[in-house]
Amino acid sequence: MEEKTPQGSVLLSVRYGRAVSRRWRLCMVPSILATAGVFIYVSLLPRTYQAQAIVTSTNVQETDLKSMPTLALAEFFRKGDILEQILREANLDKPPYKLTLDDFCKDVLQIDTPRGNETIDIAVRLPSAVLARDVANVVAHKGVDTYLQNIQAPFELVLHSLKEEEANSLSQLAQAESTLEEFEAKSHLPMLRQDVESKLAAKADRIARRARKSVDSAAKTEHVRSLTEAVKSEPVTVSLDRQLAQNPEVERILEKIMGKSGQELMGLHLGEMVLNPVHYLTRRDLLTAQAEEAELKAELGAIDQAELEGDSQLVGLHQNLVVAEEHLRELTFQRDQALSLAKMSQEALRQKKLRYISPPQILAIISAAIPTRPIASGRVQYAIGAFIACFAILSMIAVLLEARSSRRGKAA
Repeated sequence: MEEKTPQGSVLLSVRYGRAVSRRWRLCMVPSILATAGVFIYVSLLPRTYQAQAIVTSTNVQETDLKSMPTLALAEFFRKGDILEQILREANLDKPPYKLTLDDFCKDVLQIDTPRGNETIDIAVRLPSAVLARDVANVVAHKGVDTYLQNIQAPFELVLHSLKEEEANSLSQLAQAESTLEEFEAKSHLPMLRQDVESKLAAKADRIARRARKSVDSAAKTEHVRSLTEAVKSEPVTVSLDRQLAQNPEVERILEKIMGKSGQELMGLHLGEMVLNPVHYLTRRDLLTAQAEEAELKAELGAIDQAELEGDSQLVGLHQNLVVAEEHLRELTFQRDQALSLAKMSQEALRQKKLRYISPPQILAIISAAIPTRPIASGRVQYAIGAFIACFAILSMIAVLLEARSSRRGKAA
């Protein structure tokens, strides 16, 4: 066994080189033929075109769909039901392609997210440039449409529910306003309030008149009392001489009462008893005052009776007014509640509509164009690889043959 030294390694390399140089035809000719064969084979393979469509997300963070990551959308594109439908629509399951779903996902379709959650690259490789373009665009548009329909279905239900709530609240508001207007028209509240105000004004006038009459009646009663005491204090008849002596005006009074002249009066006996004129005049004033007092009391009674009747009417009107205003407040409260509910429903619907963005604003699709050049087949790389592999194998064979020849020479 040879010892592995630097000189031995150099000697071995020299032997390998000598073996290859002696049998270069064995190494080169098959390698060149293999390289040419691989080059020709790869060149004759059908050309493949790649079309790429791009799906980008826009304004997702501002919408109700911000829970939609692009990775989930990319995973949605890979679902078999959508791809199988596209495979049938593009006739890729028929000759000359006869692709199965697994072949389509493995060899034809490639979905990547090279920039994280921002974009989705949909690449399709097919022998036809136009078909590759069409399939890439169909996968992008159909996938996006189907995905958005699935994620927007709950949102559409909520939006529909809010619209129904808005319609119901507006209907309740219209009904409450109609009921309120009908009640205001039938209840005649302004006229009822006017009647109550007029009754209150009449009551105030009666109170003032009664106060005045009460004062007058009290004064008249006091006057009657004083006249009554005066009548009681004056005698009905007195002697003429005494009366004339006490009051020089008696003569004139007697002339007025008795209708006699002073001369005729002088013909009377001075001791004769005559009617007391003071008592007579005082009693006459008493009767007049009593009549006036009775009239004032009658007026007070009439005022009191009118007050009772007015109070009864006022109580009835006030009760009707209170009931009507209470019902009016209840209807107004119901109207205000319906109005508030309608405003809340409209605001909720408005906010929901503001947060809703249509699919073109959520996802933008950059459609694929028709590729002008096929994908590089790599025939040069394949040819070089074939040459290297073939030359290496043949070189080993040449070395083995050289070693065998050497052993035979030594044995001979």
